Amino acid sequence: MPALTLMIKDNTSEPYLSNGRSVLIVDDSPLQRKILRSSVARWGFDIIEAESAEEALQICQISQPDIILSDWVMPGMNGLEFCRAFRNLPDEKYGYFILLTSKSEKNEVTAGLQAGADDF
Repeated sequence: MPALTLMIKDNTSEPYLSNGRSVLIVDDSPLQRKILRSSVARWGFDIIEAESAEEALQICQISQPDIILSDWVMPGMNGLEFCRAFRNLPDEKYGYFILLTSKSEKNEVTAGLQAGADDF
């Protein structure tokens, strides 16, 4: 398992726990994370990145983000499984979970909502 690394707006890799509003971006593609990071940063959120659902789950156990933007299709634990695991964590506040996917079949959307996703 890779070491826990939290990345923030300025692209450093120093451990970071946000006291403000934070967004966790979870995607195995560095390019997709970069695109999302540049869009979300304009809204003034603190950005945390994870390259896998397993890493993201570790992050959520330390500090629950306000919003999670997670890819659905990832190696290892996928976004749907991550969403279920995230919803099973003890929570002090509600975290919004958005699955990023091209999936649009009714059964897939239903599965995502049943896993606890707020939107797609």
